[in-house]
Amino acid sequence: VRQSQLAPCDGLVQHGTAFLTLAHITGESTLHSVGPGDTVPAGARAVEATAPFVLKVLRVGEQSTVGRIARLVTEAQKNKGRLQTGVIDRFGRAYSRTILAIAVAIAVLPTVYSTVAATLPVASLLPVDMAVRQAAVGRALGFLVAASPCALVVGAPVAYVSALSACARRGVLVKGGAQTLEAMANVRHIAFDKTGTLTTGKITLSEIEVARAGRRTQHQFSNGTRKLSADVAKALSVAAALEVSSVHPVGDAILATAQECKPPVTEIREGHTVPGQGMNATLLQESSESPRKVAIGRWSYIESLLDSGTYGTELKGQTK
Repeated sequence: VRQSQLAPCDGLVQHGTAFLTLAHITGESTLHSVGPGDTVPAGARAVEATAPFVLKVLRVGEQSTVGRIARLVTEAQKNKGRLQTGVIDRFGRAYSRTILAIAVAIAVLPTVYSTVAATLPVASLLPVDMAVRQAAVGRALGFLVAASPCALVVGAPVAYVSALSACARRGVLVKGGAQTLEAMANVRHIAFDKTGTLTTGKITLSEIEVARAGRRTQHQFSNGTRKLSADVAKALSVAAALEVSSVHPVGDAILATAQECKPPVTEIREGHTVPGQGMNATLLQESSESPRKVAIGRWSYIESLLDSGTYGTELKGQTK
């Protein structure tokens, strides 16, 4: 599986590493790092992978994660709600039979009446217009169309299927189908299984904290302030320069904030990505200053760089 491709089946990573998005299953935009021994569900997209990773097939087709999701949606659409089974279906059967009986009577009675009336001694007193008899079938068909219960009987299933399909397009699987939708009308309280479930699915940059030897500078974007201090603007500029070619959702959040705040432009060279960890590069500075190494990524990755001594040791142990 290469970068930007979808996993075609449920599998076990044999070789390689990558960042995957499972938004089609969890609805969360946070990427998941996978390596040898990790399981990958069908439909997972490889957002960031410097080299293809190899999967050992575990489940395919209907047995895969995507297949089971599709089966749940199909089963939900087949379930009937109480309104449909308890009211509309029973009423529809009785109503349909009544309408058919009346339509047959409209078509047949004029002919029967004229035939019977012709045998009576007073036939001349009970005339039946021939045009009335010829138009009886047309009138019966017109009545059948006007009084047809199709809209009543079909309306509920169409509404249920439309609602379930709309939920599926938005990543919501309704277990129980129509019965669950009807039960929602009586729901007054909802309990969610974990903190962070109710999100927009989009990562945003909320805070920047610059740590120097002996002092810290902090800026929170939640208060709406876009005026940055020199240290914070420099940090945001360097981070945006590192993430400019990234496809990671965290990188998108940093770039979006940089576009709003417009910090000074920073140029880098010799960028190098470490799959599942982060990236590093060389910061271009004034000719009088020596090049500096910069990096962005997981905290474990930053710690390893600090331990190596390549990025200086003044910050080691000073950040959480």
